[in-house]
Amino acid sequence: MTTRPTRLLSLGCGPPGFTAAVYAARADLKPLVITGLAQGGQLMT
Repeated sequence: MTTRPTRLLSLGCGPPGFTAAVYAARADLKPLVITGLAQGGQLMT
């Protein structure tokens, strides 16, 4: 059985969100980062 990397969704633009996206990109998972209007991890609705 073989597996294929899938897209990873990271919600938020704080340091943990960007770090997760960087590691996912290194693993060839093609991450998608969705950010809010505020910077620094303050995702607002």
